Amino acid sequence: MGYRKLNSDDLKEIIYRILCDFADYCDENGLLYSLSGGTLLGAVRHKDFIPWDDDIDVIMPRKDYMKLQQLVKEKPIKDNYRLICYEEHTADFPFGKIIDLNTKVVEKCLTSDEHLWIDLFPVDGMSGDLKEDEKLLNQAKKYKLAYARSVAVFGEGTSRFRAIFKTPLLIYHKMVGKKTYASKLHSLCMKYDYDHSDYVAAIAWAYGPQERLPKTCFENREKKLFRRREFYVMSCWEYYLKSIFGDYMKLPPENKRINHLMDAYVKE
Repeated sequence: MGYRKLNSDDLKEIIYRILCDFADYCDENGLLYSLSGGTLLGAVRHKDFIPWDDDIDVIMPRKDYMKLQQLVKEKPIKDNYRLICYEEHTADFPFGKIIDLNTKVVEKCLTSDEHLWIDLFPVDGMSGDLKEDEKLLNQAKKYKLAYARSVAVFGEGTSRFRAIFKTPLLIYHKMVGKKTYASKLHSLCMKYDYDHSDYVAAIAWAYGPQERLPKTCFENREKKLFRRREFYVMSCWEYYLKSIFGDYMKLPPENKRINHLMDAYVKE
């Protein structure tokens, strides 16, 4: 059995199918989720993927995220899917991924190969004090960048200049190690209990302070069309998108349209 290289459309269809199966599983088991990040932006602006995007982002309350980890041990979402995550020691990054074992990926800027995936980011509690929460999310953003540098490949980047410029930073962050940064991020995530918080955020891989949300608007959901079906999104999706992307209906300049720089394959 060999592998066939996927074009962009085939790649998107496979990860879209993972999302559909995940959403059905959540609905069957009473788990809350919302599209987030570029996937939510794609649903609102394009009713599909952002044309140059090649991943899917989903957020879940911490309690649902942890419950999912236990449920899939007894009843997998599908036989060829696997949930990998920090808490189960199956991943070094401080969040989860549902991967398709019938695929493989070579990502040019990372040191390890993997499978096609969708990202699952836990949503955690915050203090409720704006300044304290901003400080925490800024720190999380710094650790996120440091983690990304710790797993990056020497000599790779979106430009030759960037590849050369970041080499000393990569050396330092690789010496500190990805596990150190993942642990620091996880500690920030666990600082405040979700159930006792009025404000929440996906701290583990945060954009920054602008991601802080009232818990009620996150848990109150509605549906948006994404490709061929509807998925749940947070009720405050407009506030969320404005906070992160600004004028989110306006397309960014071409030099800001960045994808994962990866080659993907599927078993035949």
